[in-house]
Amino acid sequence: MKKWSIQISQNASSYNEFCKMMENSEENFKAIIDEEVGRK
Repeated sequence: MKKWSIQISQNASSYNEFCKMMENSEENFKAIIDEEVGRK
């Protein structure tokens, strides 16, 4: 997990961008779960 976080930090130009990326991936993750649950 640490290694993965470091990789993302290097790609993001700032801490704010990093936070936005985390928020976006969390939203996408929830949307995917909602879709999967909705299909069943």
